[in-house]
Amino acid sequence: MYSILKSVAVQILFLVAVAILCCQNIRAQDEVQCLGQDLNMTQEQKNVITDCLKEAKILSIWKVPMEKIACFGICILEKKNLLNDDGGLNHDKIYTYIMNVMKPDSVKKPIVDGVEKCMKDHGTKVRQPNDPNCITFTEVGQCVHEIFLAQCVEG
Repeated sequence: MYSILKSVAVQILFLVAVAILCCQNIRAQDEVQCLGQDLNMTQEQKNVITDCLKEAKILSIWKVPMEKIACFGICILEKKNLLNDDGGLNHDKIYTYIMNVMKPDSVKKPIVDGVEKCMKDHGTKVRQPNDPNCITFTEVGQCVHEIFLAQCVEG
């Protein structure tokens, strides 16, 4: 059970890390950092962020309106194929992704632990049919957002 929760936590972390860390003027590659260190992201991974910003008509991740943050997060998860068919998070893929992408190494465990708590408190299902505003994602997404900010921005 712990390893499943840990994997789910990492999945959520990925979404938040990518969602929080990126761009000004729809250029995700400009601000993909945690505590001043560049994340280990490919250009393709950065482009997914840029594409989701464009789809949501958002110019900067730092100015995402609350009503758009949930669907922006879902967009990233979908484009990176990190959701299962049932709308749940794919634990193994996200865990691997986060372990490969997050820097510095010192933030990995605290983020995973925090995200694990978010998943335990709010569940793992983030997408449901007939949810055009992505409300299903909101609670766990906000929780993970706060974990990410605490580790990567506020340090």
